[in-house]
This record gives sequence, C-alpha cells and structure tokens, in this order.
Amino acid sequence: MGIKTDLYIAFKCDECDRVQLYEISMFNFFKGDFEVRCNCNESGLSVRNINKEKIRIAIYCPKCDLVHLFLLSRKDLIKRNVIVLYCPKNGVELCIIGNSRDKVEEEIDFIETRIENLVDEKLNTKSVFVNTKVTYESIDKINDIKKKGMLTCWCGNDDIAVYILKDKLVLRCKNCMTRKDIKTVSNKDLSELKKKEEIVLN
Repeated sequence: MGIKTDLYIAFKCDECDRVQLYEISMFNFFKGDFEVRCNCNESGLSVRNINKEKIRIAIYCPKCDLVHLFLLSRKDLIKRNVIVLYCPKNGVELCIIGNSRDKVEEEIDFIETRIENLVDEKLNTKSVFVNTKVTYESIDKINDIKKKGMLTCWCGNDDIAVYILKDKLVLRCKNCMTRKDIKTVSNKDLSELKKKEEIVLN
C-alpha cells in the first residue's frame, strides 16, 4: 500500500464567494513558506514553517476584518483526515485541511448546506425548521447538558460545536471532528433526547 503524500486545503474566497480546494504535496507543505491564492487572486492564506514540529497558517477573516493565526503540528496534519480552522471570535469556518480529499469535500458540503439554511432563514424563502417547537426544545436540552459538563467527545475534548439545521442538530468536536446528529423532526425525537443526561460523541 502506498503512503499518502498529499494534503488538501480549502477555503472560501471572501471576494468571489467561491470555495477553493487545492491539492498540495506534503513534502512541499513542510519544505518552506508559501501562499495559496484564490483563482481570482483577491484572497488567500499563507503557510509558514515555524520549526520541525509546527507550522503557522495565516488567513483573513471577513467577519473580524483581521488576519487570524493558527499554529498546527505536523503530526496532526499527517494523521487527521480533516482539520477545520474557526474564527476564534464568532466560530465561522475559515479553512479546512486534511489528508483525505473525500473528508475535506464532505466538510465543504456540510458547511455550504448550513450556510444555505442560514440564508433561507434571513430571506424567509422557506420554512426554517421542519418542527420549530421540537428544534427549540432540543436546543434547550443540549444547552442544559453542555452546562453540566456532560457533553463531551470520546477523544476527551469538551469543546463541542452545535449547528442548527432544518431537521436536526449537528454536534461536532472541534478537536477530532467527530460528528453526532440529533433529529428534530418529531415529538418522539424530542422525547428520546430528553431522556439523556449525558452525550458522548463517538
């Protein structure tokens, strides 16, 4: 079996509004400093090698109008299928990096679907939730579990992001990207959730 020698990096250009996905040789990624530019050449990100163990990624955040810096270990980049870099202030996804093209593309689809739902909500183009009552009560229950420190991931992390979609809540571990879906369609879904006092993503 061959050894994977490529990494994939994706980001959404704040100028042309397109998601850019690039395939970069792992050797080039760790060899020196470089930039990744959008095809429109109006935005991008920079990668800098700090030492043998760490690299630094700098990417512009349109929400904050600032450049955010992220320090990543080479070990994580090699081993983890996907890493998402979030704005530290508002949680917006800025960049996706991974050693699996399929996983990176899956994450892009997930983010774009969530953005479309938010746009629909603002424009009132269609019903926001399949079951509004169940959705709101499910959010309250998840928040109660989280406040008690009982919302965690198998990897030991308790920094769990909660995304609200039309028919479910998506719980995502910000460390290992493990995902768990909580359906919010029926009263039965809500009843099952209310029985839980602890949720572990696995």
